[in-house]
Amino acid sequence: MYLTTEEYKELGGTIEDEKTIKRFLRQAERYIDILTFNRLRSVNFDLDLSLWEKDIIKECIVEIIDFTYSNQDYINSYLSSYSLNGVSISFDNINQNVTNVNGVVLPNSTYAKITSTRFGSLVL
Repeated sequence: MYLTTEEYKELGGTIEDEKTIKRFLRQAERYIDILTFNRLRSVNFDLDLSLWEKDIIKECIVEIIDFTYSNQDYINSYLSSYSLNGVSISFDNINQNVTNVNGVVLPNSTYAKITSTRFGSLVL
């Protein structure tokens, strides 16, 4: 576990319901594993990471939880476009501030933070 529910709240997380926090926390940690190529699983999080790296990962988890919670309807939507009476809306690339990395939808700024650590880089 990279982050506790208490740390989530201390770091400014916006969800108040404990059960919901835990559900999204598990999901966010899986996303972190995907985005770091499971490299964090091969080290001791508390001993092998610098304080800066731990802070970045924890901050990113909070951002992923809050983003996913706030945008879950959009993220889980299978629609890419909608048309009615000659008016159409496309949801592809609707927001240039969001990226999809290996199926994980997250803000570009969060992804940039993850890739700034040695665990989020393609090359070690």
